Amino acid sequence: MGTYEFEKIAKNAVIKIMKEQYNIELNITELEFVWFAHELGYKKCTLWAKKLGHYYPEVTYNRDRDELYVDIYLKQSNTHIGAKDFDREAHI
Repeated sequence: MGTYEFEKIAKNAVIKIMKEQYNIELNITELEFVWFAHELGYKKCTLWAKKLGHYYPEVTYNRDRDELYVDIYLKQSNTHIGAKDFDREAHI
């Protein structure tokens, strides 16, 4: 499976799950790839759309089993840490 085919399949899976489980209607043009990787027979991506709000979908394709897994996460927090407050020590 190529990247473009995976993108279509992943987006369509998220559209279906968000409608069926969360009553959120999306179309394929609203979803954007945030992150994508292909490693050791797996393709994985995270997706974003304004309509998703705090929901954060992650889609994984397992080539060996020819299966797709969709995880929907809920963002719990977003904490800002400015550069002056970075802890650069290796605490043991």
